[in-house]
Amino acid sequence: IQMNKLLSTLFSMRWASVGLIAFLVAIAAATFIESTHGTQAAKITIYDASWFEGLLLYLALALVSNIFHYQMWKREKIAMFSFHLSFLIILLGAAITRFVSFEGLMVIREGTSQNFIYTADPYLLVNAQELETGKQSLQAWKTYLSEYNANGFDHEIEIGQKTVKLSYKGFMSDRVDSLVINQNYKESALELVTEGKRSNFLVENDVLMVGQTPFYYSSARPDAPNQAPGIYLHHKDGKTWVYPSVALRSLPMREMEKVRASGQPPADSLYQNYALNTWSEFTPFSLYLVENQQVVFKRHIPHAKKMLVKAAKKNSGKDYLTVELSDGKASKKVRLEGGKGQHPKPERFAMNGVVYQLEYGSIQKNIPFSVRCRDFKLDKYPGSNAPSSFESELTIEDPRRNVKLDKRVFMNNVIDYDGYRFFQSSYELDDPNTPENEEGTVLSVNHDAMGTNITYLGYLLMALAM
Repeated sequence: IQMNKLLSTLFSMRWASVGLIAFLVAIAAATFIESTHGTQAAKITIYDASWFEGLLLYLALALVSNIFHYQMWKREKIAMFSFHLSFLIILLGAAITRFVSFEGLMVIREGTSQNFIYTADPYLLVNAQELETGKQSLQAWKTYLSEYNANGFDHEIEIGQKTVKLSYKGFMSDRVDSLVINQNYKESALELVTEGKRSNFLVENDVLMVGQTPFYYSSARPDAPNQAPGIYLHHKDGKTWVYPSVALRSLPMREMEKVRASGQPPADSLYQNYALNTWSEFTPFSLYLVENQQVVFKRHIPHAKKMLVKAAKKNSGKDYLTVELSDGKASKKVRLEGGKGQHPKPERFAMNGVVYQLEYGSIQKNIPFSVRCRDFKLDKYPGSNAPSSFESELTIEDPRRNVKLDKRVFMNNVIDYDGYRFFQSSYELDDPNTPENEEGTVLSVNHDAMGTNITYLGYLLMALAM
């Protein structure tokens, strides 16, 4: 009797109304948190929180309880019964969307096929392989992080006879790699201008890839630098020095200006060739050529170093997760670049006979068929480079059902197949500086047919009940 009384009170209209008010306050707060601190903060604080799932479960049970308490299945109460039932159906659809469905992006180069998507959710991925036995362990955890929340996790990985622990150490969101100048810094940087008049800042003990050639900048001038092919740089006594281990030649900018004015290609006699494996002066405002790549040394910048700073524009930077990997004998801290909706930058290292690869960001998720991009079309406004429309000619190839369908997708025209929906999201243009054809389509992919249809059914029933 006491239990029945307790349940009757707990699921009464009064307490159900309190639960509904709490739900409305929660989603209002989630909207505010998302606009201020980002989607991940809203998911951690509210949408993915256990208490919020418990609140929705309570509301569902309260609806069921009131259906039985007031015997709403009777003919004279059919409208009220339909209204309550519609809410239960909508909650069921939302649960399927939350726990079963997924979404992501599919990037397809023109003339190629793809059978996987990049997940919209961020994952922490660890791939470990023992060198001696070849045993491998691949694990991934969906990991939402935010500077607004108190983050933290500890994961264990079994690799052979070892148990490796992976721990959270820090997180930064919306960061961009920027050059910061401060008189208290002892470090310095070099500004190198590469193809497309792009300025690159090479800081001490770092490397810059120019084409396939690495440029190294060392804080200390070694007598014999590492003989790995590349260009070694060092600054001392007000001058910058270069030690090339690959062919390097230069043309002073004043000579280049004369050549441009004449309209003729520069004669070979105008170039200065640098001796290999020998230190020589690296002159500012000279055009350097190495393996068909052009580099202009613009200036030396004292008291400067690169730092991760908050991006001025929201959602324009990348996220950085710092973790510590420990096997009981040794440990290593690793900073992972990536984040929600970002292609992660893998970090590889070896420790005590195991090779590890760590990633944080979108991961590949296979789908049971492939999509081929036969052709991508981009139209622009007359006299402008601004796109007016873009569309993709696609072919769905499903060997399971011996299906081959030609489809066309563009804005407001969606492709539906086997529970997947494909939207024209964006595109990638070809880089004329590379031999590959990089032009392609970017599709937004959603796999939530069941959850969406059940939710729509709930809305339809609600409209009929009202």
